Amino acid sequence: LLYIATYAHGLVYYDIQTKKLQELTGYKTREYAFYLDGLGLFDNKLYGVYNGDSTNQKNGTIYYTLSQDGRSITDEYVLQQGHQSMKEPTTLAIGNGVLYLLANSHLAIYNANKESLNGVSTGLQPVTILAYDLKR
Repeated sequence: LLYIATYAHGLVYYDIQTKKLQELTGYKTREYAFYLDGLGLFDNKLYGVYNGDSTNQKNGTIYYTLSQDGRSITDEYVLQQGHQSMKEPTTLAIGNGVLYLLANSHLAIYNANKESLNGVSTGLQPVTILAYDLKR
């Protein structure tokens, strides 16, 4: 299964064998499921970056425990929320049991400036990567 985060349909999965796209059901908080950016799978848990809060206070890392077949969610948790470094968090990657998260993408500034850093680069913070040990 390939898991996909969409703003229009929330969490979905693509079954590679049947070539069908299905909704991933069972989430508790609709807002999280529809504003995820970046997904990663580790130990039957699907991790995502929630970035739907314009104030950044509720932005964070969410994870879902999946059913044995991976086609539904059995539980939902907040790994971390409101971290001071989270300014439009986006991408995540998981390697060797550690989740790495781009905490401050500055995408809104970049997009509002017509996809250019000219004139805005001095106001940007250095890139911040947060790391979470998922093996604990």
